[in-house]
Amino acid sequence: MATQNLVSAVIAPADKTAVHTSIQSIAAKLPFLISLTNDERKGGMKLGDKSVAFIAKAISYAHANPTLVPGYVKLAEIEKDYNLQKDLIDIQQWLAGLLQKIDDTQQEAGVEAFNAILGFYQSVHVAAQKDVPGARVIYEDLSQRFPGRTKTKTPPPPTAKP
Repeated sequence: MATQNLVSAVIAPADKTAVHTSIQSIAAKLPFLISLTNDERKGGMKLGDKSVAFIAKAISYAHANPTLVPGYVKLAEIEKDYNLQKDLIDIQQWLAGLLQKIDDTQQEAGVEAFNAILGFYQSVHVAAQKDVPGARVIYEDLSQRFPGRTKTKTPPPPTAKP
């Protein structure tokens, strides 16, 4: 069972450690990040490009018309939040491409390994059918990955009716 080998790489333990350290360093530079619950994420407002543009335009109007800004609206805090959002969008976009490549490569490496090892699994299956010592135990253990895929039994020959 030949497959196209799109991924053939190894991450050295030192490189994996360095990547982990770099990720921790990034997280340390962003100590204000929060974690929402699933319910908060689902129920919260989602801001798209139009909403972000609305905020920018409204801030500009607020600066141009300070008499219209109510006393309870803290424009400096709004600008701080807005600028943070813009900066985090930039960081998110930088990471999104990398995360997509990591996801794609991880998936392809797994598919390649899975498809390739099926040849071994099929060989063990044949060996188990031929009662090769040790093959039955391996086959039974590995076949648990494919529940419900038992071989259909040949029905008994019809009996003659009197």
